[in-house]
Amino acid sequence: MKDLLKDYINNTDLTNYKYLRINFGNERHGPGLCDQLFQLKLYLKIAHELGLILILPERKLQPHHNAGRIVSGVISEFYDIDCIKIDGNIVEVMESKQHLKSTEVLILKALKRTKEVDTILTYHNHLDYTVDLVRAKKDVSLANQVIKNRNIQGCIHIRRGNRLVVGDQDLTGDDINQATNAKQIIHLLDSTNAPRVIYIMSDMLRDDENIKELNKCDRYEFVFLYDIPWLRQVKIDNNYRVFNIELAIQESSNLSYSKSKLDVVKFWREENKT
Repeated sequence: MKDLLKDYINNTDLTNYKYLRINFGNERHGPGLCDQLFQLKLYLKIAHELGLILILPERKLQPHHNAGRIVSGVISEFYDIDCIKIDGNIVEVMESKQHLKSTEVLILKALKRTKEVDTILTYHNHLDYTVDLVRAKKDVSLANQVIKNRNIQGCIHIRRGNRLVVGDQDLTGDDINQATNAKQIIHLLDSTNAPRVIYIMSDMLRDDENIKELNKCDRYEFVFLYDIPWLRQVKIDNNYRVFNIELAIQESSNLSYSKSKLDVVKFWREENKT
């Protein structure tokens, strides 16, 4: 066992334990889907290092990204839990609802993020395993349906929303605005040989001026979730679900072109080096 974990488990004798459960205390809800996935990968690493089977956490998702509604964060709704791999090998996990002997379950407090020491990142960086998860088959199937029906050839993720206020990645809100506005996005597409039909995943509202400006460019045909009635309904019902479908679109091998939100910012940074 790595020394880093000894304090975390208080040098507990693991002989009689088979499973690992993470106790998140009295939290009303957890963070968003991406942050919960990040943390899940860490707990999978810890369980693997300890030789235990992780009991998958069931945490509510941050309501801020879902019109103020708290929704279930059961990981099996978004990912295929039978295909979780660590260093290329499928690992066994357990769903929380399954009945287990309490004497076989090691319960550890959730790791916290603090201003002084980012404990979660520290553990992630010291547990040198690669964790891979596959999106739920139903969402991958719906993503491929969108791609086929609309003849989509590429995808770009434009995240603006609250980033225009709080900034991101050491950038100010004004920087994010410049990096993600319609003129800059067109420039990025032109500069990277983008195909004609592009799906845009974004948190922009339907009447956003940048959407209007993008649609004025006749070199590209842009497709938004607002153009697909059933996908709009998914967003109304559960914004996290539509986000997972859109990520499946972005990752699809059926596309010849894909730019993440990080790619968008990186391109702007390169263009504005001083």
